[in-house]
Amino acid sequence: MFWRFNLFTIIWASLIAAATLLPIGPIPAQDILLPVDKIIHSILFAILMFLSCVGFAKQFSFTSMKKQPVLYSVVWIGGYGLIIELIQAIMPSRAFELMDLFADFTGLILGYIGFFLIYKLKI
Repeated sequence: MFWRFNLFTIIWASLIAAATLLPIGPIPAQDILLPVDKIIHSILFAILMFLSCVGFAKQFSFTSMKKQPVLYSVVWIGGYGLIIELIQAIMPSRAFELMDLFADFTGLILGYIGFFLIYKLKI
């Protein structure tokens, strides 16, 4: 049952890995306060957090994960974001960016808010 409820999470995480780890050309400099790529990072990780919380809450295989879906989601997605940034640090066409990591964690918070509003408050 774990895989059934977390299939979308796994697919979404795979798409994030592909999008963030594929080699790219130079990105033009942006003079705006919040670059578009940071907003995209936040959105991608907000969706991942939401999907993970829902999947963990609905699955029946791991009781502790079902009872604390947010905690488990924060741990694995936070680690996932950090690993992606560390891999980018050793790639010639990518670079480690602390602001990307910050945007990923901002997405975690946004995803939690979405999960809380829909599943806890039943809005």
